[in-house]
Parts: sequence; C-alpha cells; structure tokens
Amino acid sequence: MLRRVAAAVGIAAGAACLLTVAVLVCLRLYFNDGRLRSMVQDDLAGRLQASVEIGDLSISLLSGIELGPLRIGPLPGFEHDTVAFQRLALHWSTLSLLRLRVVIPEVALEGIELTVEENDHGRNMDALLLALRPPAKPEPEPEPEPEPESDEKKPLEQPSLPVYVELQRLAITVSSFRVVRSDLNFAIDRFGVEAAFVGQAKWMNLDLWVGLGDRTVEDGDSESDALVVGTLGHPSRLTLTGAAVPGEVKVEQRLGIAVKSGGLGNIELQLDWLADAVVENEQNLPPVHASSVIEVSADLLAQSATLSRLLLGVGEGTRIEVAAKMEKLLTAPQVRVDLFEIASDLGELEPFVAAFVRGLELSGGLSVSAKPFLLAADKHDLAYTSANLAVVLADVRVKLKDLDVADLNFGVHLTSEAGKANVALETSAVSVAAAGQLIRDLDVGLNIRAPMTPWFGGEVAGDIDSTLRVRANAAGGSWGRVNRLRLDMDMSTPASWVDDLVMKKRPSTPNPLVANLRVLFANITTPKVKVDGFNLQLGARAWDMAGERVDAKLVTSFPAVNVLPGPGAVDLTGTSLQLIVSRDGQRIDLEKLSLSTSDALVIEGSGLIDQALGSAPRFDDFVLRIAVTDLARALNLAPKNSLPQLTVAGKAELRLRIDGVVPHKSLAKQAMPTKIESADMAVRLQALAQYLDGWEAAFRSGMPFVANIDLSLLGVDLEMPQASLSGLGLDFGIALEKNGPRITLTTAINELRTPVNAKGLRNDLTFSFSDGTFKLGLSSEIEFLEQKPLAKPVQNASANLALTYRLGGDLSLDNFGVRAPEPGFSFDASGVIAKPLRFVLTQGWTSPGMPGLTAALRWNAGIFLADELSQLTEGGPELSGAASIAGNVRAENGLIAFDGGLTTDELNFRKKETVGTETRTTLLEDLSGTLPIDIKFAFDPRDDTTILRRNLKIGSGVLALVTSADDVRKRPARPAFYDRLRSYRKNPGLTAHRIIAGPINIADFELEGRIDDGMLLVDWLALHVLGGDVNGNMALQIGRDASARADFGLKVSNLDASYFEALNLQPGSDSELNADMQLSFLAAPQGRDLTMYMNVTKIGSKTFERFLLLIDPTGAMGAQLWLVKIDEVRTWIKFENLNMDLDVSTIIRIPGTNIGYPNINRELLRGYPLGDYLDAYAQPQIDKAIAPLLGWNHAE
Repeated sequence: MLRRVAAAVGIAAGAACLLTVAVLVCLRLYFNDGRLRSMVQDDLAGRLQASVEIGDLSISLLSGIELGPLRIGPLPGFEHDTVAFQRLALHWSTLSLLRLRVVIPEVALEGIELTVEENDHGRNMDALLLALRPPAKPEPEPEPEPEPESDEKKPLEQPSLPVYVELQRLAITVSSFRVVRSDLNFAIDRFGVEAAFVGQAKWMNLDLWVGLGDRTVEDGDSESDALVVGTLGHPSRLTLTGAAVPGEVKVEQRLGIAVKSGGLGNIELQLDWLADAVVENEQNLPPVHASSVIEVSADLLAQSATLSRLLLGVGEGTRIEVAAKMEKLLTAPQVRVDLFEIASDLGELEPFVAAFVRGLELSGGLSVSAKPFLLAADKHDLAYTSANLAVVLADVRVKLKDLDVADLNFGVHLTSEAGKANVALETSAVSVAAAGQLIRDLDVGLNIRAPMTPWFGGEVAGDIDSTLRVRANAAGGSWGRVNRLRLDMDMSTPASWVDDLVMKKRPSTPNPLVANLRVLFANITTPKVKVDGFNLQLGARAWDMAGERVDAKLVTSFPAVNVLPGPGAVDLTGTSLQLIVSRDGQRIDLEKLSLSTSDALVIEGSGLIDQALGSAPRFDDFVLRIAVTDLARALNLAPKNSLPQLTVAGKAELRLRIDGVVPHKSLAKQAMPTKIESADMAVRLQALAQYLDGWEAAFRSGMPFVANIDLSLLGVDLEMPQASLSGLGLDFGIALEKNGPRITLTTAINELRTPVNAKGLRNDLTFSFSDGTFKLGLSSEIEFLEQKPLAKPVQNASANLALTYRLGGDLSLDNFGVRAPEPGFSFDASGVIAKPLRFVLTQGWTSPGMPGLTAALRWNAGIFLADELSQLTEGGPELSGAASIAGNVRAENGLIAFDGGLTTDELNFRKKETVGTETRTTLLEDLSGTLPIDIKFAFDPRDDTTILRRNLKIGSGVLALVTSADDVRKRPARPAFYDRLRSYRKNPGLTAHRIIAGPINIADFELEGRIDDGMLLVDWLALHVLGGDVNGNMALQIGRDASARADFGLKVSNLDASYFEALNLQPGSDSELNADMQLSFLAAPQGRDLTMYMNVTKIGSKTFERFLLLIDPTGAMGAQLWLVKIDEVRTWIKFENLNMDLDVSTIIRIPGTNIGYPNINRELLRGYPLGDYLDAYAQPQIDKAIAPLLGWNHAE
C-alpha cells in the first residue's frame, strides 16, 4: 500500500516537474533574449525620456544573466550621458544546489561610466531616481516597538553558516566618474573592488581588494611599482578644474587595499598608496609626490587590533607615522599608541599653501611627537591616562602682506598623569611686524595645569592653575613705543566654574578664583604720553563669574609720566596707586584707596557701601580725602593749555564723609528744578517756590543721611595776570545734616597785590537751613587796602552781615554794618522785609501799588575824618570832620519813605579847580548840626505826588515823589510851630564858619530847617556875606504840577556894594546897603514867574546911580541923584517887569511937601522888562538842573 502511494506521489511530482519545465520552456521561447532586450530598453526610455541603448541581453535559467553594454543618454535638461557600463553578469551553479551548496561563480559590473551633473534644473541623479521610483504603496500599520534590549554588553561570538557558500568572483570596476557643475569639474578613472569568499559553518575565508588603478596588465601596459598592492596596470587619474579650485589639478595615483581573513576572528589589512600631483596655475607649483602605507591586523574574537604601521609622506620633508594597538574593541575599547610622529618642512609646503593664501612666504619646520600612551573608552580610565605630547615650530619665517614674523619658535608640551593634565606653551620670535606694528625679541610662556576628571564625567573638583609670561624687548608702531615689557600672570580657577559654563549655568563655588597680574616696562612713549618705569600689580579673588562676590588689590607706580608735547603737557612724575576693595553682592567694602603723584597729590579713601548698585545705597563711615601737598607740582597734572598763565604755591585738602542711606536717584531728580519753558516770570517763580517747598518738606521730615565736605587751602601764593596774592588760607565746609545744610567759609589773605594792594584780609561766612529757616552770617576784615583813586589806604576796615529768613515768612536783616576807621567810614542797617518770597512770586513790582512790598529798615551811613583836611581820592576834594545820614526806611501801601536826617560835626570841605589860568576854590568850614529829612516815593501816579520818571518796569511805570498840596509862596506850607522855633528845637540846625563857592563868600552861616514832602523849609537863615548880614527864612518846593517853586524872606544889613565889581565903588558909607526883601519864583514845564518885593532902607547915591547905569547905560534915570539924599527905595517885580519908587531929601524943599530941588521923579521906573535877562542867564540853569530832575522832557 505504501509503495503504491509513494509511486503515485513520485509520478505526480515528476509530472509536475515536467509540466513546470514545459511551462518555463514555453515562456522562454516566447520571451526570448531579443524580445526582453527590446522590452527593457523601451520601458527605460519611456520612463527616463532619454535615449537608452542595450547591446545584448542573455538570460539562462541554469547558468545566469549577462547584459551589456548599456548606455543612458542625457536626461531632459542635461547635456552629458547619465550612466553606462560594459558588462553586467550574474552566474550561478544549479547543480551545486543539488548538493546543498551555494556556489556563485561570478557577480560583475564592469566598465561603469557615471556622470553627476548639476545645473539650474537640479541634479541628474535625483531625476534618474525619481523616474525609476516604483508607485507608492500604502504605508503599513506600525508594528509595536520591541522591548529594548539590556545594555549589558555580551561577548562576541563567531556566526555559523548553515550551508556551504562560495563567491568565486565579485568585481566592480569604474572606468570614469565625473562631477560637472558650473564652478567645478571633477573626473577620476580606473578604480574598483574585487573579492572572493568561501565559508561553511564557523569556517570562512575572505579575500578583498579595493584600489585605484588597473589591477591587471593589459596589452602595452607596463608593470607598476611593487609597493602598491595589486595595481599592476595603468594608474588612476584625477582631474579637478573650475573656479572653486586654484588652477587645474592633475593627480596620478595608485591605491591598493587588501583585506584577508581566515575567519571572523582573524583579519589582515594592508594599504599602499602612491600619488603624483600637479597643479597648473599662475604660481607654477612644483609637482608633489605622496605615499602612504598602512598595515593592520585584527583578531575580533579576542577584540584586539594592531596598527603595526601607518605612514603618510608628502614630498621629501613631510611625514606622519603612527603605530598603535587596540583591545577590548566591543566592550571597553582601549588604544595604546606606541608611535605618533609628525614632521614637516614648511618651506616645501609653501607653494601649495600660497596657492590658497596669495603672497605668503613660509619657511621653517614643524614636528609633533608623543611618547607611548593609552586611550581608554572608560571615562574614568581616560581621566587618569598618562600622556606626553609635544608640538614644535622651529625657525619659522612667515611673511604675508602686512605680516612679517622672523625666527618664530613655538612649542606646546602636553602631559597628563595621575588625573592631572599640564599644558606648557613657549613662543619666541626675533621680530613680529603686523599692520605697522613691530615687536622685537618676543618671548611668551603659558602653563596650564588642570584636573582631568571633570572633563570625563568624574568628580568636579580641584582647580585649574595657569601662569602666563610675556617678555618683549621693544614694541612699537604709529601709536608709540614700549621698551622692555614684562608681564606675569598666575590664576587658579575652580574646575566647577568651567563645568557650570559648559552647562550654561552661572558659576558659583565656595572656593574662589584667584588671579595675580604684574606688568612692568622700562618706558612707553606715544605722541601724547611718555611713561618711565611703569609697575602694576593686581591681585583678585572672585567667588562667581558675575562678580557678585569679589575682592581685589591693585598696586601701581611709575616714576615719571609726561603728557606731551607743547602747551598740553602734564607731569605725573612719581605716581603710585594702591586699591584694596571687596564686593559681596551689593555690598562694597573699600578697605583702602591711596593715590599719590608728583609728590604733590594724595587721594585716600575708605568705607563701606551697602546696596551700592541700588537706588539708595547705604554708606557707613565712608571717607574720601584729597590732599595737595604742593600746588605748584599739582598744576603739572593738568594740561598747560587748560590753565591760565599762573604761578601758584601752597597746600590744599578736600575731605568728604558720608554716613547713612543716600537715595541718589530721587535726590538727583529733586536737586534739579523742573525746567519751565514759559517766559512768564510768575510761572517760573511759582515753580521755584514749589522747588524750595519740596526741600523744606524733605528736611522737615529728616534726611536719611549726613554728609560733610571740607575744603582747606593753606599758605597759598598765586601769581597770574588777573590776580597776585600770598598767604591765602581757606576753610570751606558743607555739613548736610538730617534737618538741613550748614555751610561755613573762612578765608584769609596775608597780602593781595593785584588787582588791589591789600593786607590782612579775612572773611567768615556761615549759612544754615533748618526747620524752614535760612540763616546767613558774614563778617569781613581788612587791615590795609590801597587802591586808586583812594588817596590814602583803608586800614582796619570791617563788615558784617546777619540775616534770617523763614521760608514763606519775613526776612529779618539783623545787622549789616561796614566800618573803616581809616579814612573813616561807617554804615549800619537793620530791619524786616515782610514776606519777600510772596512779593516775588506774585511779581508785586509789576502791579500798581506794588502789593506785598512791606519793609521797615533802620540805617546810618557816615564819615568820620581826621581834624586836618585831607583827600579821600586822588584829585578829589579835601575833607575833615564828620557827617552822617541816618533814619528809617519804610515800604508800605505802595510807598517807600525815608524819615531821618543829616548830621554833621565840624565838617570841612575844600576843592580847588583850575579854569584856564584862574584857580577857583570851593570851601566849607566847620559845618555842624542837623537837617531833618522826611521824603516819600511812589511808583504809581497819585494825586499827592509829582512824577519824576516814566516808562519804568515797576509799579505803574513811574517814579513819583510825594509832595505837599500847599504852595510855599503863599506861606501856609511852612507855619511857625513851636518845635520849629530856634528856642524850642531839640536838635540844633546847621551852622558853618565859612562857605566859599566861586564868587560867593559866606561867613557865619546858620540854617534851621528840614526837608519834608518835597520841600526844603528853612525857618531861620543867617549868614554874613559881602561885608553885611543876611537873615530871614526861605523855602524850596517841588510842586505836584512838576514845577519848582521858591520863596525867600530876607533882611539885609550893612551890605557893602563895593564887592560888586560892575558898580565900580569904593568901600565906605556910601556903599552900604540895608534892605528887606520877599522873593518868590516859579519854574514850570510850560511857564515861569518871578515876583519880588524889596524895601531898601539905606543905599548910597553913588551906589544907586551905578546900579541904574546897569539898567540904563545912557544915565538918564540916574541924573541929578547925586544932589539928593535917598531915604528909601521900594522895588518890586511882577510879570517879569521891574518897578521902582523913591523917597529922597532934596537940597531945597518946601516943608510938608515933596516939592524941592532938584525935582526927582519918585516913580523912577515902571515895567522894565527882565525877560531877556532871565532867558539869557536863568533859563539855561533851569533847563540844566531842574528840567531833568522833574522829568519835563517826558511830561504829558
């Protein structure tokens, strides 16, 4: 039964095989080689839209497939053929399958020609792949991700093949490969891969070759250099042209890489490479010969590999050689480098580097060497690797445009051991010139020592220590020159800082960064500065990179510094600086600041500042002192052209002390008043008042800090064109206390020579503001002052001022006085000004009545001279005796009034003037007594005033004098009250022994009078003049109609008319004159009036006759007067006409009548006009003196 079943199955299987063979034979007969070649060719041409040529297609189901040659022409938009090959073959052995063996006699792709073209249409390879891409299929649902395998590393096991596998020949050869772009053309030919493989179970054998150049010798070929593995025919040629390369590059090279393996655990690799390159360009570079040899053996099962040799040579002078061994490749790789050396002749490489860097000149040598070292994949092991690497540049010369380096020697030595790495750098050069700068004999050294563990994932601990050394004999350029420069720096940086920076964190550590720097040079010279012997030392510690916590110490000095040339020269000889400061957040501790220069200037400071970077830092015992021990040397610190021409000597000192919280931002904003653009003064003054109110409120609540600023000068001598003085002393102090500022100033000058000659000057000033009250005190003294036009020096003079003002309240002038005993002058004033700020803010002076102007002042000004006449000013009058004006000044209701008087005591005055050849003397002798004064001024037109000036910018624009409504010519203006009578007066009037003014000579002058309401009222007047006596009264007045009025009531006794030269009389009884006179005068803007009544009780005939001759030169009026005795003459003037009546005693007279002989017309004169005389003599004096005073030129 089983046999029948087996037979049936065998028959069925055989029938199926026969049927399958029959079907395949039928299909093969239909799809023959020619039909298949046409189908493939047409399909490719349709897809690619390009010409496709297939030479032959052979398919055998039993032996394999062969195709070729094949060529695909240019794709649309491209110019070059895309791809071509000569032969594609895949052969297999069907019979070997029956023995369970896979034998592939050949897999070959030969004669490949490939062109990669790129232009504006894109890349041809991208278009080719897109055209051959099959239709898209729907994406399958994602499969669940497998569970991740354990990270545990497993040992490597050799794989096992289930059947016998043999690949007798694998060959891929490329005849040419090109890249075509607009800026680059690349072409290479003759390279390929050949391999053979046999394997079964865990045994296998691999023979692989990869190379450049033909592997076999063809007809006409010559054998190649035996150094290159497997390349015996033509070499591979590489060509490179285009704008992207410096010329045309041609390379002939042979490369052979042979890999052999008797199993996965045993691999041997050998690489040989030879190349000759030529670069054709305008530099005419020499050809280059390069070679390389690499030999590697590996045992993967043992996880080890040995690089027994790696050699790369370029030209004759450049060589790289490496030898190493690798272990634990797949678990914990370790590499032991037994040999690592690089050597290069830079001069040999110069032509090639110059092709890329135009104008470069290069010579010298480069070497890199290392002692055997171990590299491990384990970070911890790598951190403790021992290594020793050296990089050396020897005798290098580099020249390029503005750069010229001669005899450069450079060395870097890297060592690591026991978890520490050390980098030592040494550089020296005879000269370095770059961009107009030159350095000679340069020597630089840098050493860095750092822990390795932080860089390889280990513990972040330890410090990075570094030192830097720079030496240069000379360095210079257009900026200047430095000689013998020396720089030394050492620094220790916590390794955690670097780790924080890598992790982009702000570095911070309990251990600080420590750095020290020292810079020295013999001298430095620039067009503006010359420095000799500079020495700088800087030490710093920082606990964070942002400088939130840091302390530093700076010490520097230089024996001589000069800023030059010309008038801007500055001398900083002998300068030194020491600074010790620390910062912790916003807390700055200035432990010490000390700066001194030129043995003249010293700056010292110390103190603590908390919240220093905030808007309100707190100062604790902060002190700053600036002392100038020699002002003459200190002036050299400033540019000469910034100072006037002066010579100075002496000392100066400035001291500043601050304690407390200083809100500087709010204070700075409050310190400057708001800028007012308005031109309205009221608006601007109101802003000023608000500004002062703000400060008052701040001081009332108490300032959060106290500060003191003190400035002192001692023994200062100064010489300059505008001033010359010696022995100047000054103490200036500002104390800003919690409730207000206090300012003191004291100055003293031993001698002042220009602009005045003075000695012993002293000034003391005090100012304070507290509780809204300003207080100012000033006192001055001067021992000696000589100044033109003073005839005598001022000696022992003094002045003082004391005032108090409460903001918004009254201003109290407590005292204002000036004293000058020699020549004798004094002034005193005191009083109160009510609410001056309100008056200013309301601009009361611009309003009618000047509202708000209320003041009461007492003052006294006087002179007290020696008993002998002397001049006060050169060429001035001579004075002696005493005089003073004292009284009260009141301002209220738009009026300013003075109530006081003039007091004199034996005042003498003498002045001599020369007019032509004549010397005239003005003399006042022994003037004594008092003259009361009561005058009032207004700045508004009033009914009781007389306007003196108009178009003023105060009040209503006028200056007016309060005047009386009475008319002094009508006498009620000066009634004879008892207190004005001589016997009842408390103070005597004015008396003078003599008054001489031109032709006027007055003796025994007496005056009882006063100035009141625009009037000079003289109740009693007596004087001796012209040999006689005059007494009576008089009054002068300014009228409300802008007129000047005068009234005289005089009695003349024993006046000697011979004093009048025009009368030509001899002294005697006939020249005596007695008269009573009443005279009134008016001078107004539009009119003039003169009225006189005079009764002459005694006059000589000749005197009278000569007087009439002045009126009537013909003598008609004076005829026969000599024959009579004149008893009385009555004269009056009205309407500027002179009238005269006579009473005479004739020689013959009828008793009881006026009839006699000679018969004289007793109505001698009627209506004699005096207008012409007044116009000629009086009116010019009125226009000169009275008209400007009363403002007639501006009267309406």
